[in-house]
Amino acid sequence: MVTNYDNKINIAVCCNLIYYITIDKMGAMTMFNWSIITEVISFLLILVLILNLSYSKRTLTPLVKWFWAGLICASVSIIWNILCVFLLSSKHQVPRYINIFMNTGYFILIVLTCSVITMYVFEKMLEHVYDKYCIKRAKIILCLLTAAYFVLTLANLKTGLLFWIDESGNYCRGVLNGIGYWVMLIESCLLLFCYFRHRSSVSKDMKHVMRTVPPIILTIVIIQICNPQTLLNGTIIAFTEVSLFVSFYNQKRENDSVTGLGIRYSFFSELNLKIEGRQKFHVILIALTDFGVINCRYGHQTGDEFLYAVANWLDKTFKEAVAFRYVGVTFAVMLPFTTPEQEEQYSLHYRKRFEEAWAVGDCVEVLPAAFADFIYSGNGIDANQVIEALDYIMSLAKHSAQKWIQFDDKVAEKLLRHRHVADSLRRAVEDNGFEVWYQPVYSQESQQFQSAEALVRMKDENGIFISPSEFIPVAEEIGLVDKIFWFVLEKVCVFIKENQDLPLKSVSVNLSMPQFENPQLLEKVRDLMGKYEIPIDRIKFEITEREISDDAALARKTIHNMVHEGFRFYLDDFGTGYSNFSSVAQVNFECIKFDKTLIEAVQSDRKSYILIQGLVRLFHELGIQVIAEGTETRDQVDCLIGLGADLIQGYYYAMPMPGEELRKFLK
Repeated sequence: MVTNYDNKINIAVCCNLIYYITIDKMGAMTMFNWSIITEVISFLLILVLILNLSYSKRTLTPLVKWFWAGLICASVSIIWNILCVFLLSSKHQVPRYINIFMNTGYFILIVLTCSVITMYVFEKMLEHVYDKYCIKRAKIILCLLTAAYFVLTLANLKTGLLFWIDESGNYCRGVLNGIGYWVMLIESCLLLFCYFRHRSSVSKDMKHVMRTVPPIILTIVIIQICNPQTLLNGTIIAFTEVSLFVSFYNQKRENDSVTGLGIRYSFFSELNLKIEGRQKFHVILIALTDFGVINCRYGHQTGDEFLYAVANWLDKTFKEAVAFRYVGVTFAVMLPFTTPEQEEQYSLHYRKRFEEAWAVGDCVEVLPAAFADFIYSGNGIDANQVIEALDYIMSLAKHSAQKWIQFDDKVAEKLLRHRHVADSLRRAVEDNGFEVWYQPVYSQESQQFQSAEALVRMKDENGIFISPSEFIPVAEEIGLVDKIFWFVLEKVCVFIKENQDLPLKSVSVNLSMPQFENPQLLEKVRDLMGKYEIPIDRIKFEITEREISDDAALARKTIHNMVHEGFRFYLDDFGTGYSNFSSVAQVNFECIKFDKTLIEAVQSDRKSYILIQGLVRLFHELGIQVIAEGTETRDQVDCLIGLGADLIQGYYYAMPMPGEELRKFLK
C-alpha cells in the first residue's frame, strides 16, 4: 500500500523563498537521489572556495572573516539539508523526535546563512563609505530579525506554526511556514536601500554583483517554483558564494605580492569612490628614502620582509585606515578627515614611528622616510589631480630638510607652476620647440676657445624662457629627458656639419640615466653621427656622478663600451656632494669638470685651495684634464690658473648663446 507524506526541502537563500513539496513513498527515492546530487555538487563548490581562500592566505580582516563565516554556514546548511532529506525518506526507521530536531535546526541554519551572507554584502558594499549610519542600523536590524526568527523556531516545537511531524512521520507545513521568506525579503530591501543611498561610493565590482546576481537567482527560483520536486537551495547558495568570490577574491592584480596591500590601481579606485561619494579624506604618502641600503646590507629577501613589516603596521595601526603600496617603496594611507587636530595626530603618529627602529628577525634598522600630507574636503578636483598633487608634494618632501610636506595654498601655487612647466615641455617635444645654445670653453694652453658645451633652452607659450634648472627636473619626472637628449644631439650634429670652419675641436652633450637604460644607445648615437658624417672625436658626453650612482654597474658598462668605440666622457659637477674617487678610478674620463661651488670654496678657504690644487695634480698624473665651470670674475680666473686648470668655462669669458651668435662670436 502506498502512503503519502509531505517532505520539506530547502529555503532559497538569496531570493528568500521557502517551499515544501509532497511526494509519495514510491517517488521518495527519486527525489532523494536528485536532492543528493544537487546538494553534493553545491557542497563541493563551497569546498573548492574554502580551499582556494585558505590557499590565498589572506589577512583575516573583518571582511574576510564575514566571508569565511558565510562559507562555513553555507557548507553546514547544505550538509544538514542532505541529512534532513535522508532521514525524512527513512521515516519508518528514524524516531520522530530526530526529524523534528533536524528540521528545526535547518530552519535556523538557513536563515542564519542568509543573514551572514547579507551582512558580508553590507560590509563589502559600504567599505568605502566613512558614514556608518547604514551599516550600524543594518547590523541591529539583522540581529533582531535573526533573533526573532530563532525564538519563533524554538516556539514551533510546541505551537507547530512553522511545521510539525505527525505520528506517521510525515512532514506537515504550519500556517507561518513562509515567515522565513519575509525575514529574508526585509534583509534584501535593506540591501537595496543602502545600495541606492550610497551608489556613488559603491565599487564597480559590487555594482556588477548587484546587477547580475539577483536576476540569475530569480531565474533559479522560478525554475524551483515550476518544478517543486527539484531542490535548488544549495545551488542558489553556491552560486551566490561563487559570484562573491570571483568578484572580490580572485583579483590578484589588485594586491601587491610582497606586502599584501592594494596596489596603485586599487588606491586610484578608492580615490574615485571617495570623491564620487563626496567624502572627506586624508592621505599620507610615506616613502622610504634610503631603502637601497637595506637591500645591499641584508639582501632583497630580508628587504622584502622589512617592507612586509612596514605594510602590516600601516594596515593595522588605525582601524579606519586603509594602506596601499603606492609605488616602489612608497606607501599610501587613506583615513577619514574629521578635524585638523585629528589629522595632525595621525601625521605625528606615523612620523614618530619611523623615527624608531624596525626589527626583522635579528636585523634591526631605522628606516628613514619622507612624508606627504594631502587633505580632500570637496576641493572640486578629480582623482588624477589628487595623484598629481601627491606625486608633486612627495618629490618636494624627499628634497626637504624636514622630510615632511603638507599640501596647502603655497604648495598649490608651486604645483600650478610645475604643471605649467610640464605642459610647456610636452608642447616643446611635440613642436620641436627646444633651442640649443652653446657656451664656449676657453683653453689656457692655446689661449683660445677650442670647445663648447651644448645647453638646451625652452620657452613657454608666451615666449618666456624657463630656466633649465626648473624644467630639466620636471622632464626627468615625466619621462621626457630621453627625447630632449636626442633632439639636442641631432641639433649639435647639424651645427658641427654646417660650421666646420669654426675653431671648435668638440662639443659636449649631457647624458642622463634614461639614455644608459637604452640598450641601443651606442648604435643609435653612431647611426645619428654617421648620418651627418660627424667624426667620433667631435662630440663628447658629460655625465654627473648622480647619474652613475643610480645604476653604477650599468653606467660603467655602457661607458666602457662607448669608450672602446672611441667616444670620450666628461665627469660633470665634480664637488657637488656626489663626488668620490671610485668613479674616477673605475671610469676612463677624459675631463673632470669642477663645479662652481668648488671654485667659490677655493677662493674663501686656504685649506680648500691646497686640497683642490692637489686634486688637479692627481688628475693630471692620471692623464685627465680639468675644466673649471661657473667662473664669473677675473679673480676666479687667476685663481684657477694658479691651480692648474686646463680649461675654463663661465660668464667671464662667454655666456651661453644660440648657434648663430656663437658663429659670429668665434669669427
